[in-house]
Order: sequence, then structure tokens, then C-alpha cells
Amino acid sequence: MDYFLEEKEDFKRILFFVPDDSVERVINLKVMETVGYTLGKEKADYVYLCIKEVLNYITALSIINILGAKVIDDRISLLFNDSYLRYVKDKAKAKRAFIEINFLKRDSGIVIEVFNSYALPREHEEKIRALLNELSSGKEFEISFYNDRKYDFLSSIVVIWYILKEIGVRNEFFRIGNVNGKSFVRIEIPFSENYRSVREI
Repeated sequence: MDYFLEEKEDFKRILFFVPDDSVERVINLKVMETVGYTLGKEKADYVYLCIKEVLNYITALSIINILGAKVIDDRISLLFNDSYLRYVKDKAKAKRAFIEINFLKRDSGIVIEVFNSYALPREHEEKIRALLNELSSGKEFEISFYNDRKYDFLSSIVVIWYILKEIGVRNEFFRIGNVNGKSFVRIEIPFSENYRSVREI
């Protein structure tokens, strides 16, 4: 098995090294179980797409760090190459460099958290913060996933933002940054207007 799954009544955790097909299937299943039963399949599909975009960026960070790149580029062209992911998975296992997804059930919503063993580089944090400020102010962006067949991580952030906006998730319910030396993404999915952010508790 290419992942570890822990399940309790109000909590689900998936640990893995790279998001291969088996991992994506179990993530999709857990999204449907935690979100789909309340909000319906269509919105659950959108939430799953957001998680996939998060994983695109998180996996790029893993690849860059595991291969010992001296300079961290904004793009990595081999991110979506299956054979390359298998190679990286073996390296990640040796370094015990996990990616972790948590689903935390709350009375009026679901909190989805993604952790990576590697921190966001400072330059990435700065670019993401500037981008989110521009999106919050109403600036619109064209989405281009590839530039000369290279993956652009900022496009993933834009896609996540627009998808969450489409399904009615306010921008304060999306957070990305570093926590305790690890990269961290939180998406909160309210089920009612009474939902309170984990930041308020």
C-alpha cells in the first residue's frame, strides 16, 4: 500500500509520499465521505479539485527538496510525470518525507489540512502573500498551468481561490504558509452560516 489511512469518528488522516493514482482515489473517497454527504457531489468534486491543486504545489516542494536543488525554481517541469513520481517516492521513503492530509469534522463544517515535511521557501511565501492580496482586492488573473511545459505553482493558488469562491467559501477560510518548519495549507468548508473559523476558537 502506498499510503497510511487513520480513521476515527470525527477525524481522518492520510499519510503518503507522492499523490499517485492509489492515493488520489482514497483522497477522493474521503472528500466524498466528509463533504459530499452534506453539500452534494458537485461541490465535493470542486473541493477535491482544490486538494489536487494543493498537492501539485506540495509535491513540487518535495521534489525540489528531495533532489537537493541548490536553487528553488518557481516551476518544475517533471511534476506530472508518473515514472518520475515513482522515483521521487523511493527517495521520499528513504528520507521519511511524508505528505499528510487531515479531515477534521466540526459541528457546522469540515477543516481540511495539508502538511509537507518541507517548508515553503521565503520567496514563495512572499509571492503567494502578494497574489492573495491582489485576489482579495478583486484583481482577475488568467490561468496558465504551463509555460514551456513547466508547472507554475502560482496558477495552482489562483485555481484554488477561484474554485473556493465558486462554491461560496470565503477567502479567510483558505490559508497557506509555514507551521513549525513545515508547509501548511488549511481549507475550511462551512456547512451553515453559523460556522466559525478555527482561528476564532
